[in-house]
Amino acid sequence: MNNLSGSGVTNSLLALIAVLMLVSVVQNASRPGMPMGAAPAVSGNPHAGMGQPSGFHSNDGSNGVAEAPQDFNPTDMIYAALKCPSNVSLSLNEPGCQGAEAAKYKKVVDESYGQGLPIPKIFDAVIEKFGEKALTDQAMEIRRSRRAK
Repeated sequence: MNNLSGSGVTNSLLALIAVLMLVSVVQNASRPGMPMGAAPAVSGNPHAGMGQPSGFHSNDGSNGVAEAPQDFNPTDMIYAALKCPSNVSLSLNEPGCQGAEAAKYKKVVDESYGQGLPIPKIFDAVIEKFGEKALTDQAMEIRRSRRAK
């Protein structure tokens, strides 16, 4: 059996990687609609254009790529980070979360957002009014990690 030296194995692997990269470049350059050297368009969504695994097909012809809803409101994200006061297994933005206390939480968020406060300050206002128990476990963990920096 032929005994290869360490540098021989390394050189062989580097040559294989170079060939695979060359094949990848040639395949990408031959895609229609993308001139050689042109960068793909960048959108606000860092995952735009990232399709699903090979063989995935959706019924609507979109190839499974989801678009962000056009009516996104940052308060929805904040609601999702707050526990439902009447059922702590739900977040404030879930349909099952209703009641007077949930309305109070939403009012504080909406008023703070209406004042133009940044999201961390909105959370500060919620905590000041209702305490840290208002935050979901994940939101509390994020808040702690940010404060530790």
